[in-house]
Amino acid sequence: MTEGAPVEAGAPEGFEPLGRTSPLVELLGPFHSRGTGADLALGLRVVEEHTNARSFAHGAVLLTFADVAPGVSLCLFKAQTLLCSSCA
Repeated sequence: MTEGAPVEAGAPEGFEPLGRTSPLVELLGPFHSRGTGADLALGLRVVEEHTNARSFAHGAVLLTFADVAPGVSLCLFKAQTLLCSSCA
């Protein structure tokens, strides 16, 4: 890809939209996932709306992504082990 070329805002290759969401995730996402259990991976395609004045991913977006990841992982794990009916 050449510098400055537009990037599609869809899911990264092999990922699908994250099923669990919240108003903040809707605002800063979309976040994506692939795999299950120990193979679960979360992803975010950084587009212009996620950047700061220097065109880098804004720290608040990255911190929100980092904050969401453990909760999603735990909830999906619980759903797989039938410990959390609200996470299914």
